[in-house]
Amino acid sequence: MKTITDPREMMCGAYLFEMANADEASRIISRFSGCPNWPVISQGPNENEVFVLAVELKGQRHGDFSEDNNSLVREPGLIGARAVRFTRIHNWEELLPDYRFTTGYAASVPCGSSCQECPSFMSPCRGCPAVFEM
Repeated sequence: MKTITDPREMMCGAYLFEMANADEASRIISRFSGCPNWPVISQGPNENEVFVLAVELKGQRHGDFSEDNNSLVREPGLIGARAVRFTRIHNWEELLPDYRFTTGYAASVPCGSSCQECPSFMSPCRGCPAVFEM
């Protein structure tokens, strides 16, 4: 298990997922409630929306975490959404000065995904930080 406290090793952003309906939004919230990359996931402004505060380890490289070419914005279907909006939060450590990111603490991936079956696993994504230590 490893705890990362250096904000230079992490980046932060906010997502708004537009799901097909309120039930889909609730399913996403339930599925990802234990996600170490998404410490905040909740109902969005509308019943079919999901708000996510994402903290991504730079070394994890799940996908493109930029505003210009964000993976989930380009491919909302990856998360089961109709549309995804994203914005980076610069100087996020001022917002969350005591945030600690702990990796390698679960026996299985909390959201139920299978990292080993994903084409980006180890190419370059290093897998779920809940399971794989960085």
